[in-house]
Amino acid sequence: MLPPPEAGPEDCLASTEVIDSAHPAVIEKARQVANGNTELGRARQLFNFVRDTIRYDFTPRLDSRASW
Repeated sequence: MLPPPEAGPEDCLASTEVIDSAHPAVIEKARQVANGNTELGRARQLFNFVRDTIRYDFTPRLDSRASW
C-alpha cells in the first residue's frame, strides 16, 4: 500500500505491519550504521547496509490462487 501523494517523509518511514521501524533493535542498528556527518551521508550508509545485509525477495508467493 502506497502512502497518499501528500505524504511526507515521516509517513513513509512510519512502522507498518511488515516493517517495525520503531523497534528498539532497529533504532539502535540504524544509529550504529548511520554515523555520517550529513543527512545524505547517513541515508547512503543506511541504504547500503540494507542493500548489502538484509535478505529480501520481491518475487511474490504463488502457492495458492488467493496469492494471485
